[in-house]
Amino acid sequence: MTFGVEAVIKIDIEKQISSHSFFVESEYYLNQPYGKNILTDQERKQYIKTFKIPTFEISKLEIGYKNNNISISIGKKPTPFGRINYPMFLNNYRFGSPFIRGEAILLRETGVFFNWKPFIFSIDLAIVNGEENRDTNSFKAGIARFGFDFNFFKLGVSVKAHDGIGSEQQKNYKNHLGADFLLKIGHFYLSGEAIYDQYGFHREFNEDEIFWDKSYYYRDIFYKYKTPIEGRGGYLNFRFENRGNIINLSYGEYYPQKIGNIYHDQNIKRFILKIRKNLTKNLSMIITGIKENEREYKEPWRNGERGYAFMVGFEFKALLK
Repeated sequence: MTFGVEAVIKIDIEKQISSHSFFVESEYYLNQPYGKNILTDQERKQYIKTFKIPTFEISKLEIGYKNNNISISIGKKPTPFGRINYPMFLNNYRFGSPFIRGEAILLRETGVFFNWKPFIFSIDLAIVNGEENRDTNSFKAGIARFGFDFNFFKLGVSVKAHDGIGSEQQKNYKNHLGADFLLKIGHFYLSGEAIYDQYGFHREFNEDEIFWDKSYYYRDIFYKYKTPIEGRGGYLNFRFENRGNIINLSYGEYYPQKIGNIYHDQNIKRFILKIRKNLTKNLSMIITGIKENEREYKEPWRNGERGYAFMVGFEFKALLK
């Protein structure tokens, strides 16, 4: 158990000229880092980066132009791949997210974005780095989403094409093909996403030399020369929302390709419960509970761990104009 604090600062500026609009939208995270007294033996040292949280983080920063149903922007913003229709209570988006959103689909992308909404259609196009921040290779990623938007129902198909993030010798595949939907009936929302996923190293690489955040699910692993590992997964999400009060239930599964690594080849099943209860106009209590299936095979140093987590906190919001 641990206590922690964090904050989000949003600053938006917009200039309207007739039907034209120029804007700057930004969001910044202030995070309390973990203490430095962390157990780091030979087996655990490869995951030490996972516990290094930046004190200041740019979550969103974009400048753009809007005119009727067209928007063009450049910067860092939420990825246009699929749609997030569940609440996020923490700056650490992986905690409380379905597996495909926390481990496969990036929450943010940096690049150039285009959105067009003719009639009932919604079209997103983007050229991005392929990872949340600056990248270290010249190859860019392409993202496209085509959707139908009605008042009570939304449906979309997305694709991300990228031969991999990282430098040439440490490049990981990052390709997805997905579908998403949202059905709204009164205060009730039913949504979901599904993806076909490609990941893994292009070339054989010593996993002990990984100096970035290493995946607990062995997604940064080598299979065959220039051959991606394939995975399939998805989730369903049910939400009741009324005047800011939220009850959100999510269940998802992910099936990685069986490559002969017992730690990688295990299916993942994740259940998530989220609750927000308004206490005053600006103050709310938030609760998140996560239950994941127990893994049949674990590294010896992970024996004794349990597949669940629980968070209780308070959220205060203030709007300054």
